[in-house]
Amino acid sequence: MAPTATAPPPEVAPTNEESPSAPETDWDLSVPIDPGQQFQALMRGLRRRKGFGLFFVRCAGVVADELHGQIQGSLPDKQIGLLELAGEEPDLLARVLAISNLSELDVVVVRGIEKSLSGHLKPGYGGEGAYYSLETVPPILGSLNLQRERFRERLPCALVFAVEPWALKFFIRRAADFFDWHSGVYELTDDQQTLDTRAQQLSIEGDYNKFLSWSSEQQIEYMTRLENLLEEPSLAQSRRINLLFKLGNLSLAANYLDIAVGAYDQAVEIEPSFYEAWNNRGIALLKLERYEAAIGSYNRAVKIKPDYHDAWNNRGNALGRLERYEEAIASYQEALTIKPDFYEAWNNMGWALGNLGRYEAAVASYDRALAIKPDYQEAQNSRRWALGNLGKPDAIPGSYESALPFNPDSSQSNQPTETREALPPGNLSRAISNLGQQTPTLDLYDRTISLGLDDYETWFNRGGVLYRLGRHEEAIASYDRAIQFKPDYHEAWYGRGNELDNLGRYEEAIASFDRAIQFKPDFYQAWNNQGVALKNLGRHEEAIASFDKAIQFKPDDPEAWNNRGNVLKNLGRDEESIASYDRAIQFQPDDHKAWNNRGIALVKLGRYEEAIASYDQALQFKPNLYQAWYGKAICYVKQGQVDEAINHLRQAIKLDSDARNWAKEADSDFDPIRPDPRFQALIQEP
Repeated sequence: MAPTATAPPPEVAPTNEESPSAPETDWDLSVPIDPGQQFQALMRGLRRRKGFGLFFVRCAGVVADELHGQIQGSLPDKQIGLLELAGEEPDLLARVLAISNLSELDVVVVRGIEKSLSGHLKPGYGGEGAYYSLETVPPILGSLNLQRERFRERLPCALVFAVEPWALKFFIRRAADFFDWHSGVYELTDDQQTLDTRAQQLSIEGDYNKFLSWSSEQQIEYMTRLENLLEEPSLAQSRRINLLFKLGNLSLAANYLDIAVGAYDQAVEIEPSFYEAWNNRGIALLKLERYEAAIGSYNRAVKIKPDYHDAWNNRGNALGRLERYEEAIASYQEALTIKPDFYEAWNNMGWALGNLGRYEAAVASYDRALAIKPDYQEAQNSRRWALGNLGKPDAIPGSYESALPFNPDSSQSNQPTETREALPPGNLSRAISNLGQQTPTLDLYDRTISLGLDDYETWFNRGGVLYRLGRHEEAIASYDRAIQFKPDYHEAWYGRGNELDNLGRYEEAIASFDRAIQFKPDFYQAWNNQGVALKNLGRHEEAIASFDKAIQFKPDDPEAWNNRGNVLKNLGRDEESIASYDRAIQFQPDDHKAWNNRGIALVKLGRYEEAIASYDQALQFKPNLYQAWYGKAICYVKQGQVDEAINHLRQAIKLDSDARNWAKEADSDFDPIRPDPRFQALIQEP
């Protein structure tokens, strides 16, 4: 019989500190740029310019702060104005025209346009590079494209945009028509000392644990500042490597996996012997399910540092995901040869052995893990699973005296980082199933508890059975007991939140989801369900933020995209809601809910033919979806097609009598045909 497959083990968490091995040699990534020459070139362009023109200065920090004064000092014969944008501006032309002395000015320096762009940065959403959302063009850039001719016709002066590097990229990609008219792009950088100070401040500010506690907006803002600094060609190479490593680690923590891989790629291109970056790159690739590439990355790490036990362990995990269990075991053995007290590797080797059906050896491996760390819950659960597969119910409570003796004090000083995720619950259930009970019942869990075999997993699974029975209060009590055993058990906090939501206790549900997220920040299901609870309380903006976090951690989650669209629709932001539904459908083309909701949003915009097409798609996947029949009836009313409207409303009512009540009492969309005898007969039918 083929061995029962268990969930794969977690990788060892990445190294987060800056690497002590980063080289101290300074060299530039490209041909050095002389800021003095760049500034003089800008001055020459402005001196020659008469009337309208566009100049872009890529700068940040002190240089950006001082640019207006420097231009004024260098061009005493010209009048230089300054326009500081304090917030999001949809119409830049209107702001420039509102300058009181505009007719007297030769040049206007525009600062702060980043404030109109930063809300549209969407790392991880599938945009271009690290930044750009595919769904929308920021209003200010859209207006620049549309009003390009009006700028030239109405402005008597040149505009100098002082922009950070990421904002310049946004211009190029999202305001290409406007940008095409530029007279030049100039690079002005801070001096070396200022760059070093900025790098030090960013490194201190971006503490790993603090970063994880930030909102997605705060994370994006910090990562943008990091990438701005990395754009500086004069940045010392040792600083650049450390900042790339930090960007990779923070992106990995926040699940911006493509950005993480890109940062590690740049780091190892500069310093190929940077083994920590190779290891962490492997972790990001593994999370992207690019297992062969992950193995290649781990291979580079252990080739550079053969005694790198974390990389050997992580290599074993990647091999295991490919079901190459023998090779995985060999990798775990390498890790254990280097670090015999590496309890995660003992646990992971047990997992690989179990998947080969070698349950006796798996139990011995779990015993070694537990000899080192007796409270290691994951190994305890996995050991029960292996014993269950051996048909040894009496051994399930277990003791670990059979483990080989081990002296914890002999461990090396460089302790492995704690694993970041536990094996999912269910090993005890699998052991019970292998003992003859294929569908664990409430009675079976109660008997298990009465025998003193209860642990967090047993209470959690009991809560799941009670949920399926609709006994929500009792399920909450079971989840509470699971949490007593394991206070950081994110799955139990999540289950508890779902039950509270089922009971309409939304504030308590939100608090439970918060705890689940506290213990597992990338728990996208908890972010999604928290968003639903917030929506039910009418806290729409918070709900959108919660759905955005779910999407950050799982960009292809159709539920989160659909839910996000619903909230945007409720706020009257129908175009944005349609974009969200489109993403839901992209990832799940047969999602009848998203197709139906998309139709509703299109109706609100008066786009009835498109709405009918959306409803038809919904009905293709769920022909008895009465809401879609009802929505089509509304579209036909709007188009004056009374016969079609009546026929579709009749079908909706046939499928669910709620449709009759809506049309009869609440829906003004049917007012144009309300006097029609056929409509009256339809809504009066019993």
